Amino acid sequence: MTDGGNVFGSTTRTLTVSNASPSNVGAYSVMVSNVAGTATSTEAFLTIVPWRPFITEQPAGRSVLPGETMTLSVTAVGSQPMHYQWRKNGGDLADDEYLSGAAAGVLSIHNVSYAHAGTYSVFVSNTLGTTTSSDALLTVTSVTAPGVAMTTLCSFTGGAEGGNPNGLVQGVNGIFYGTTQHGGTNLAGGVFQVTTSGLLRW
Repeated sequence: MTDGGNVFGSTTRTLTVSNASPSNVGAYSVMVSNVAGTATSTEAFLTIVPWRPFITEQPAGRSVLPGETMTLSVTAVGSQPMHYQWRKNGGDLADDEYLSGAAAGVLSIHNVSYAHAGTYSVFVSNTLGTTTSSDALLTVTSVTAPGVAMTTLCSFTGGAEGGNPNGLVQGVNGIFYGTTQHGGTNLAGGVFQVTTSGLLRW
């Protein structure tokens, strides 16, 4: 053996295996030598007894912008199988169009919105018990001035209606003008205008 990972002291009288895992299970012996000869110990067998979950890495709080994809993760050790249940503000979460991994070690939130802000935690359990992580605060940073809210004027679905719009320019008449990268009459992009009430014209 050599030192590395969670193994230390492979050339000393004391061998240390920290945070033991199933890969460390096995028979261990030591060979002791000097100028007069060599002696080998009897084998000592390392096994891992069943144990309840223990969290080794807590989920960390995050601050993200609207529309980003973010993840919260937890690392736990214990007897398998282990089960996970993520919670937000004390209520259980379930996978939906925005959330995935609500019952896994990594929770992903796609297209983050202000509604996703809150305090997240996770239950980790096996047949021997349950442990709960510390709280992780998710903050969604505003991209507008205080008192100003963003809203969707219109959506582009591709095809003849256009898709992947570029930036907008507001004319003196108050109407927004822009272009799309795809879609349109010839499926090569197009020019559009949209009013502040959401009326879209090509």
